[in-house]
Amino acid sequence: MLGQLRRVVVQNKGKVAIAVAGILAMGAVTTKALAGLKVSVPVTVNLASGTASGSIGTARNTANAIEWIGCGISYTTGGGPLVTCQATNTTGTSLSCVADTTDAWMLDAVESMPSEAFISFHRNAGGRCDSIEWRNHSYFEPKLP
Repeated sequence: MLGQLRRVVVQNKGKVAIAVAGILAMGAVTTKALAGLKVSVPVTVNLASGTASGSIGTARNTANAIEWIGCGISYTTGGGPLVTCQATNTTGTSLSCVADTTDAWMLDAVESMPSEAFISFHRNAGGRCDSIEWRNHSYFEPKLP
């Protein structure tokens, strides 16, 4: 059986080489065509619902000098840490929220937030952050210098 298979491969050596070259060429084209999903997510602010979201990379790379989004933690002497999330869209509409960190999950969420994440947050009627979400996927636009 192995001898027969070897004979078939030898007899069709030229055809096999052409087929392999064709498959490799298709792979190169396919790889180029499917280089990966790329998504730009500009900052959106909805004052009525108290929500803001957007990709840090998209905001950083925008041609305007207005759009930005981020969350951070401030530490003060004699006080606990304070979480702040802020966003400004391309029209200059801004939304921010703050929260003392009696909620450990919120502090953990902001401390572990990647520098190129998609961020979404919600501000309640009192201005407190009651929801912070971040996502870090390969399709989000990376920050450029």
